[in-house]
Amino acid sequence: MKTEHNEPWIEIDDALETSASLSARVEEQLQQRHAELGAVSRQFPTFHGQTPDLDNLTGKGQAPLQFSQLRDTLRELQELPPPATNVVLAPSPVTRLPLVGRFWRLVRSQAHRLVLFYVNRHLARQAQTNHMLSTALHQLSALLLVQQQEIDRLHARLHELEQNREQSHGK
Repeated sequence: MKTEHNEPWIEIDDALETSASLSARVEEQLQQRHAELGAVSRQFPTFHGQTPDLDNLTGKGQAPLQFSQLRDTLRELQELPPPATNVVLAPSPVTRLPLVGRFWRLVRSQAHRLVLFYVNRHLARQAQTNHMLSTALHQLSALLLVQQQEIDRLHARLHELEQNREQSHGK
């Protein structure tokens, strides 16, 4: 709701309190509150690029077996074809009847199409959800691989420092 500063935003029909005096009190309280709390600052998280791809993180050697299996599983998940949702009606003895058969075939066909409409709608949403989950898992696994490489690098550095310390104490 957008109002002018001079336009009253509330009307009161009271002899003791007017809308102008009430508006002035509210404005005064807002100013006091603003002075107490200071300016409103909005801080949003920053995102630094995208998470690296698992295929590009093998580094100097090969990725550990668990990460290559995870990468392959995620790739298979992304390449899964959608399920077939075609109307396939098995022949029915009722459809061979002269008058009732045509009517039954039509009702049966339309009922299946109606069901498939809702099934296809649900499958489209589920496919979108699966794609988003697969992408999230892919990014998490890439992040996990980066973290594991950093842990391995830090372990190697720690081992190196311990060896240097032992050598300096041994002399």
